Amino acid sequence: METMLRMIGCSCTVTVKTSEGKRTATTGKVQITMYGTSGHTAALLLSSLDPGTLAFTSGAKSEFHISTGQVCRVTKIRLECDNSGSKPDWRLDYV
Repeated sequence: METMLRMIGCSCTVTVKTSEGKRTATTGKVQITMYGTSGHTAALLLSSLDPGTLAFTSGAKSEFHISTGQVCRVTKIRLECDNSGSKPDWRLDYV
């Protein structure tokens, strides 16, 4: 069986907005899986490009450039947070 993910040049930008307020940021690992008519990506870890900062702080809008392989037409996404770290809570505003 062939792998569902082939690196053929399809990519996208995902913008994730964390809500504002208390207990909205997270130190947890956030992953995204993208589904399309041609298959799905593996679970991809979203993190800050700057290792000294958190991507998912209160009110933050973070952009991620993702290679989606052959999943060029994304029809559904799954976003997960593993609730790890000292501040595991997370309140997502939008994707």
